[in-house]
Amino acid sequence: MHELPQNNAQDRWMWTCCTAALQANIASWRRRNTRLLEINCGRGLCLQMLWECGFDVTGSSALPEERSAAFVNAPHGTEILAASDDDIPVETDAFDWVILHLGQHDVRRMRLAVQEAMRIASRGLVISFWNRSSLLRPLHAFGCTRFMLPCRGLFVWQVLGAVRDFPGKKRLSGCLPLPFVSGLFSLLGGAGRICTALMGAWTMLRINLDPAASGTPLGVRSGHAAALAQGAAVMECRAGGKN
Repeated sequence: MHELPQNNAQDRWMWTCCTAALQANIASWRRRNTRLLEINCGRGLCLQMLWECGFDVTGSSALPEERSAAFVNAPHGTEILAASDDDIPVETDAFDWVILHLGQHDVRRMRLAVQEAMRIASRGLVISFWNRSSLLRPLHAFGCTRFMLPCRGLFVWQVLGAVRDFPGKKRLSGCLPLPFVSGLFSLLGGAGRICTALMGAWTMLRINLDPAASGTPLGVRSGHAAALAQGAAVMECRAGGKN
């Protein structure tokens, strides 16, 4: 996503679509006392948004010019690491959450970057990429150049293949910057989410490595006291709406 230019109103609108989709995708992630690493953070524009969402953010980029821009655009005090996405000098499980942006990656380099992101993330990660099976591609064949992908991109099944053997619950979603169909897909619920992931211009794969993190830390006792150990912390639920 960091490679998306913002040279005109159309580019800025596409950026707004992508950032809104990312925020919706990570809405369930806990923010308090958690660390988030954005790999390939680009100019740091997304770091500002993530910081405003409540995350303690760090960025990484292999390009000096991107890191210089990120230092300016990111929140004050944000650490920007100089690192390639397939070799980041941090310990295993160093961050709670990781967001990996894929750009001009071939399949081999993409797999190495995904493996590195999985090594670093302890609770979950999002892999974002420009989708080569997007509906935008046939539009280009008919001479419509209004919507252009900023790079060659990857096929959805290539990214799914790279994470096939990794643990965690996987969830696909996407952003389809075409006004005349995006509203239709939003009405279809889960089926619409899969459609935008498979045919949208920008696709995200979220992997939850810590499913229990989104649940309540208290057990629920509903009239069966023997179900939990005596003295365990519970939330009482009784008939009649009385606690």
